[in-house]
Amino acid sequence: MANEHSGNKTAIGIAIEGTRGTAEASPDVWLPRLSGVIDDKDGRDLVSSAQGSIYKNTHSKIVQRHSEGSFEGLIEDINFGYILNALYGDAPTPDDTPEAGVIYDHAFVPLDSNLHQSLTVFKYNPVQTKKFGYCMIENLTMEFLKDQIMRFTMDVKGLPGADDTDTVSITANNLFVPKHFTFKKASAQAGLDAAGETIVERATLTFNKSLQMTWNDGIPYLIINGEMDVSGEITTVYNAETMHDLVHDDTTQALRFQLTNTDVTIGTAGNPQLTTDVYAAVFSDWSKEEPLAGLVRETVKFNALQSGANFVKSTLRNLHATAYDA
Repeated sequence: MANEHSGNKTAIGIAIEGTRGTAEASPDVWLPRLSGVIDDKDGRDLVSSAQGSIYKNTHSKIVQRHSEGSFEGLIEDINFGYILNALYGDAPTPDDTPEAGVIYDHAFVPLDSNLHQSLTVFKYNPVQTKKFGYCMIENLTMEFLKDQIMRFTMDVKGLPGADDTDTVSITANNLFVPKHFTFKKASAQAGLDAAGETIVERATLTFNKSLQMTWNDGIPYLIINGEMDVSGEITTVYNAETMHDLVHDDTTQALRFQLTNTDVTIGTAGNPQLTTDVYAAVFSDWSKEEPLAGLVRETVKFNALQSGANFVKSTLRNLHATAYDA
């Protein structure tokens, strides 16, 4: 007995794959893991055949194997770009308009393809060190809460794990706290810059990519994303009919979820920032909570709609001078 350990000894790393389905040799980054893990998943065929007795099960073999992971982590100003690459499917060329040669905007838009960027996911703990190639993001949720550091949850599927020998090396990043969050809405995306802030108690933004797997020799040989759906929820203090009317008047709005770390200066006078714009959102399922001794709050759900050639966009502003590719 030498490898007993607590969960905080397990670390997760990721690497952008240069070739889809070919595992990378080492992680690009190790991520702060709040919860979750990745492991192999076995598909077992348990057979009941008639053999002249009442005993039910007679044969059993593992016929399929892949990996699944579910993680919760912190939204970091540098490392989150690797995740956005896999989420959106491709890495944009960084734009140094904010400050030439110093501050860069990475403007991620969905690649209109079923062959989005794949990741190698690395897992380290005292019992095993493994890497899982050809991992694709199935869904990802960004959470914007008033009492927590901003965070995300992510589910992936990929190939079975292979033995690995990497060791953990954490690089410090800037984080985002509730005071850094701003939510805006406008009739069109072009109006979001000038729009005033709408104060919200809680907001979520969820990307679902409808993964599909095809099998050969018991393992996936093709993992692709299907249709991309973006949805979410917004909770506010109920003090007007605004949210109610967005639903019942069948109104479409552009939405902005923005994180700006005003406590940290990068370059001459910039700040780490993550801005996600939904070009057109339609609202549904308006509901209200009316506790006798508490504030009345309302919650509304939304779904993103295609708006011309646009859908959703995330812009990460930081000091990372190169594209988030392999």
